[in-house]
Amino acid sequence: MGARLLLAPVLATLAVGVACGSAATRMPIDVPAGTAPTPEALVEADVGRLLGSDPAASRDALRTLASLDARGVAALSAHAARVPAERDPRWLEVLDAHGLVPPVTPEQRLAWALWQVAEPEPGRVMAGQARLVSLARTGPGLLVARLASPGTGRDAIAVALGDAGRIEAVPALLALYRQPGSPRERRAAALALGRLAGDDLRPRAEGGPDEVEADARRIDAWWHAQKESVDAQRPS
Repeated sequence: MGARLLLAPVLATLAVGVACGSAATRMPIDVPAGTAPTPEALVEADVGRLLGSDPAASRDALRTLASLDARGVAALSAHAARVPAERDPRWLEVLDAHGLVPPVTPEQRLAWALWQVAEPEPGRVMAGQARLVSLARTGPGLLVARLASPGTGRDAIAVALGDAGRIEAVPALLALYRQPGSPRERRAAALALGRLAGDDLRPRAEGGPDEVEADARRIDAWWHAQKESVDAQRPS
């Protein structure tokens, strides 16, 4: 019994020493350093944000994708090859920044232009308006038909038809002038009609129903006179 009492402090000291020794010799865990995402992964993530439903995130992704370096552009080109049918206007805008726009139909070009003119950036609005004028010069029928459907962008289309000198758009512009969806649409229609018919016949951008109708009738009479003159010159 006495021997046990004498050994107890020694054993306790040894136990502490072993425990401290184990802690002191514990090996650190070697965690490998994380790898940076590849340009392909970054582009794919940004394209997802670009085409997402969050407007702020989409605009941020557009800015990022429009300013890619050479490796990023290569990754973007490879991504575009995997989604050849994508024609979202935001996607076309990114591709256009790098000269990668694929063939697009007039309808897709119109949707792209209408997206541009609705954006808050002035440079993008100007590019969209220029695209609308180009469409009006090459194929006004698409834009004239669009004027008959309520929706955003009709004011920009009206101005484009006037800038392009498309006299055949007068009936559609008169319809928009008489029954616009907003005061802005009436102002745009009045501006376009004035450019086509001349300042002397420019209709009022604002006025009461009787004034608007009187201006519209003067333009309508001018239009029919122009049409009859053209028809008379056609070979029978």
